Amino acid sequence: MTRESIEKSISEMDVYVPIYKIEELLNIPPTTLQKVLSGKRVLPKKWNKPMEAFFSGKTVTLKDFNKQSVTFKDLSIPAPTTNFTINTTDQGRLEGESSLDYKIRMSELQSQSKAK
Repeated sequence: MTRESIEKSISEMDVYVPIYKIEELLNIPPTTLQKVLSGKRVLPKKWNKPMEAFFSGKTVTLKDFNKQSVTFKDLSIPAPTTNFTINTTDQGRLEGESSLDYKIRMSELQSQSKAK
């Protein structure tokens, strides 16, 4: 569509629709139609059919050119496995562990098991 044909189609509309609203309805990038009407650029070819359909009152399915596809990846991390063993020969104390460290560790383990 040319600038003149767009101006004529807008003037023939029963109800005035602002230029920015036409751009929104047709998913035309902002200010593109405004630039066409001011003579700063020509209407890109991909917008000719949607514009003609809009002004003729036909129903047309528009592709959303502004929509970007997003792919989600599974970022879940499996639970870690450990090879941690407790030497139970000395009442559950680890090798080289002081009795104070043992008591602290056992109280932490008990509080964790109660929290679950």
